[in-house]
Parts: sequence; structure tokens; C-alpha cells
Amino acid sequence: MSEEEIQHNIEQGLAGNGSEEQAYRTVFNALKRQPAYELPSGFADRVLRRMEARSEKSSAREMFWLYAGLVSFVIAGGIAVGMTGFKMDFGALKFISGYSGLLIFGAAFILGLQWIDRKVVNKASL
Repeated sequence: MSEEEIQHNIEQGLAGNGSEEQAYRTVFNALKRQPAYELPSGFADRVLRRMEARSEKSSAREMFWLYAGLVSFVIAGGIAVGMTGFKMDFGALKFISGYSGLLIFGAAFILGLQWIDRKVVNKASL
């Protein structure tokens, strides 16, 4: 008999005396019983505390590497600009050079809206 036939016969309650049938019955009986083990009280709290401690350590480590990378990037950029004699040029965007006041106003306006959103709108939604 195939394994599927044996399983189907045992589920239907048909008797079988072979070693495979006995093994399937043993497995099915074990699966019907609930495990006797229970978690100790406070287990979830301990797991959460450990997770929080690990996340604090990893976030501090991530911030260190972020700042180290940014400092390295700025230093490397400074060295590259110094060694190549790079000069800022608008190139194809020369028409923007006459609108510097408008660009500054736009950037300040967007930053102002962000500040208002954080101070007023987000506090109202909390």
C-alpha cells in the first residue's frame, strides 16, 4: 500500500496490522494530544526586554556607522574637489541663475510647511 492509502485507511478507522499502519496510528495519536509544556509567567516580558536591548545596541551601532560613513564621504569629496580643481557651474541650467531669490523662497516655504506640519498638524492627530 502507498502512504496515502495507509493514511486514508487510518483516518477512516479501517483496521490494519502492519508495522507501517501501527507507525501512522502512533503519529496520529501523538498529534491529537496537546503538548503538556506551558511557558513560565513573564516569558513574553523577558523576550520583549531582550529584543528592546538588542535593538538599542544595534541602533547605536548603526548610527555610528552612518556618521562614520558621512564623515568619510565629506572628507573624500573635499579631497576630490581639492585635487581636481572642481568649479561649480550650472551648465544647461543657466536660466535658473536669475531666479535665486525665488529658489530660496521656495526652499524656505517648503521647510516652513514641514515645521508647521510637525508642530500643529501631527500634534492634533496624536
